[in-house]
Amino acid sequence: MTFGQKINFIEQQYIKNPKFDDYVKLLKTIKLLRNHLAHGRLEKLVYKNYRFSDPRACLILLVDFMNAAKPKTPKNVS
Repeated sequence: MTFGQKINFIEQQYIKNPKFDDYVKLLKTIKLLRNHLAHGRLEKLVYKNYRFSDPRACLILLVDFMNAAKPKTPKNVS
């Protein structure tokens, strides 16, 4: 399976509303960044207005990935 096929599989099997799921959005962003890197478009390696030559971009991406992967807790938990 390609990376895009894996994302589609996750959307179909596990995600109720993929348009609003943070994890799927982040996976699609990572897929886009991978494609830019694979095709040598290094000038397009930007995440949230930071170039990937700046360590802040890598840290922001890592934190966003960790936050998206955390299970959601119900709002009315007592």
